[in-house]
Amino acid sequence: MLEEGDLSTCLLNELDQIANEIVDLHYERIPDLYLKYGSSGKKKSIADVKHHLIFLENACKYESPELFMAYIDWLKILFKHLGLPSSYMLDNLDVIREVLGSRDDLNNSKILFDILDSGKDRLLSDTPVLSCYLEKSKLPSLVKEYNSFLLENDEKGAYRLIIQAVEQGIDIKDIYLNIFQCSQLEIGRLWQLNSISVAKEHFCTAATQKIMAQLYPYVLSRSGNKHGVVAACVGTELHEMGMRMVADFFEMEGWNTCYLGANTPVESIIRTVAEVQADLLLLSVTMVGHLNMLSDVIRRIREDERINDILIIVGGYPFNVDRDLWKKVGADAYARNARKAVEIADTLVDGLSRQEVS
Repeated sequence: MLEEGDLSTCLLNELDQIANEIVDLHYERIPDLYLKYGSSGKKKSIADVKHHLIFLENACKYESPELFMAYIDWLKILFKHLGLPSSYMLDNLDVIREVLGSRDDLNNSKILFDILDSGKDRLLSDTPVLSCYLEKSKLPSLVKEYNSFLLENDEKGAYRLIIQAVEQGIDIKDIYLNIFQCSQLEIGRLWQLNSISVAKEHFCTAATQKIMAQLYPYVLSRSGNKHGVVAACVGTELHEMGMRMVADFFEMEGWNTCYLGANTPVESIIRTVAEVQADLLLLSVTMVGHLNMLSDVIRRIREDERINDILIIVGGYPFNVDRDLWKKVGADAYARNARKAVEIADTLVDGLSRQEVS
C-alpha cells in the first residue's frame, strides 16, 4: 500500500482546495455548465468531486481499483436515471486527471493514474443492470408484500405481516436475511434508479428498524452463555441496520453481545473492548470514506497490550466489493452477512487459523 503521508495525506488534507480547483477548471472549459446549472449546481459539483476524490484516495491507499470501479458503476446508473449526460462525468475525470497530474506531489503516482484511466474506460462500457433484490429472497412472496406495505407508507401492515410470519413458525434469522435485508437492498436500488425519494427511503429504513425492535423478545429469548462480542459501526458511520442484524444473530446464538450502534468514536470502541474483555470485535462500514477510521481502530487495538489479541471480523459494502480488503485493514476475517459472521466467529474463537468467509 502507499506510504502514509503521500497521496492519501495530500488528497485528504487539501480536499476542499483540490475539489474547487477541479470544478473551476471544468466550468471554465465548458461555460455552458454554469448557464445550465448556476451557482447551486456548481456547489453540488464541488461536493460530488469530493466524493470522487475520497473513493479515489481509498482505491489507491488500499490498492483496490475495484472500489473505484464499483463507484463508477454506481455513478453511471445514477446519472442515467437522473437524466444527466455521461459526457459530464467523462469530462470531469479528464479534468481530475489534469489537475492531479499538475501537482509535483502526485504526478509520479502510477496507481493513481492507472485507476483514473480504468475509471474512464469503465464509464465508456455498458451500464450495469441492477436486478431486483426481492427475486433473490428465499421468501419472495413475503418480501414483496412487505416492501409493498413500506412503499405505501403502511408501517402497521408491514408489522402485522412480520408478526404473522413469526407466529407461523418462520425463523427470525430467515426474516432478517430474506425479508429485512432484501427489502433494504431493494429500497436502495429504487432510490438509485430515482424511483423513490430520499424521504421515502428514510421512512422505509426507519419502519424496518422499528419492526426489528418489536422482535427483540424473540431475539433475547435464546438461552446460552458463550463468548463475549462487541459490535460497532466505526466513526461517523450512520448505516447501522446491517450491524444491528449481525449483533442480533450473535445474541440468538448465545453470545454475550455488546452492541454500540452507529457513529461510535474510536476511543469508545477501544475502552469498551477492554472493559468487557471481549473475545471478538465486529466492525462495519458502509461508506468507503470511513475505511481509514476502521483501519485506525484496528491499528490502535493491535498496539494496545490489553486487547491486542482480540479477534476482529469486518463487514460492509467495501468488503463485499473487494473480497481481499479485510486483509489490508488488518482484520482476522470478513463475512458478507450475519449468518456467515457467526459461522466464522465460532471457527476463529475455537482456535483455528485466520480465514475468509465469502
